[in-house]
Amino acid sequence: MTTVEADKLRGAYVDPDKGKKLLKIYVAEWQKGQVQHAPSTVSTVDSDLRNHVLPPFGDKAIGRIRRTAVQAWVTERSAVLAPTTLHRVYGLLATILKAAVVDEIIVRTPCVEINLPPITKTRVVPLPTLAVEAIIEAAPARWRSAFILGAGTGQREGEILGLTLDRVEFLARQGRVDRQAQTPNKGKPYIRPLKTEASERTIPYPDVVLNALSEHVRLFPPDLVELDVYTERAAGAKPKRVAVRLLYPGHDGTLIRRWRFIDNVWKPAVKRAEAALRERAAKERSAGRKDSADKIDAAADRLRGKVDFHELRHYYASLLISQGANVKVVQARLGHKNATETLDTYGHLWPDSDESTRVAVDTVLGAALGKIG
Repeated sequence: MTTVEADKLRGAYVDPDKGKKLLKIYVAEWQKGQVQHAPSTVSTVDSDLRNHVLPPFGDKAIGRIRRTAVQAWVTERSAVLAPTTLHRVYGLLATILKAAVVDEIIVRTPCVEINLPPITKTRVVPLPTLAVEAIIEAAPARWRSAFILGAGTGQREGEILGLTLDRVEFLARQGRVDRQAQTPNKGKPYIRPLKTEASERTIPYPDVVLNALSEHVRLFPPDLVELDVYTERAAGAKPKRVAVRLLYPGHDGTLIRRWRFIDNVWKPAVKRAEAALRERAAKERSAGRKDSADKIDAAADRLRGKVDFHELRHYYASLLISQGANVKVVQARLGHKNATETLDTYGHLWPDSDESTRVAVDTVLGAALGKIG
């Protein structure tokens, strides 16, 4: 009783009966109080709760959830979820339980000193030009310029799928990248701003991209179609119905869903590209040109297994770096939030500068000391 009275005086008292509330009941209340986000974010949260958080903890009293149970859950989930996904799902549970502390449902959160699997980044190895060339050649005519756009500007998949004619400035030889397609599993696809202002950028279009886009517009003139467009990034923003001219619509004339693009356009093109490279290598080998055949086979090997559209973005970055672009230029073209992100991803691609640093020191310091000697 003395401890309870002391806690009340300090404002630290929490009624233990509140901790008997089931987590699923509190989650429902918590969700109602959240600031509205983009439908895709809401969908991800709902999916994570339904598939990962509520099955083990939903029917438990919040006050009965222990750190050991959370750690055991993380360990079990690590066998089926990728580290990045597990970090996101655990973060959701931790956020909910922290909110329960603020709401004075529990005294402290059990999400402390939880061991999570490390997130290790695989070093980017860009596709060779032979492989990129083969993919572009294998692309359907309606999508070929989209592949060239990915390899020639580094634009993300969603940025290209949501590209409209007014964002291509032919006379200025550049393109504005300020929004992207969003195709949730449920509900209608829509266009929304990029996640951060840093991602918004203007990309200079090289001739190979401009020519491809010009030919695309000539062969496949984009029709006007009405779409839901979010013009504001702020939480709770409402979409507007806007008439746009999509450069790469789906079969129904509106935004193509991401999974449909991957399964019906991208993956088949990659498979055809690999087959074409194998056939080409066989011809080179039969003609006695072993070195050439080995090089082509190596490019074909890179197209085995999982090859994402994002590989074209990596290829673009590698082209800029190989041609002497500095980190700030690459950051700006890719829309990274800072140079650290660029260096963390592509730092190993910049050429070794051992010799240039030797020359720099010898030229200045060596010359100065030579005068002293």
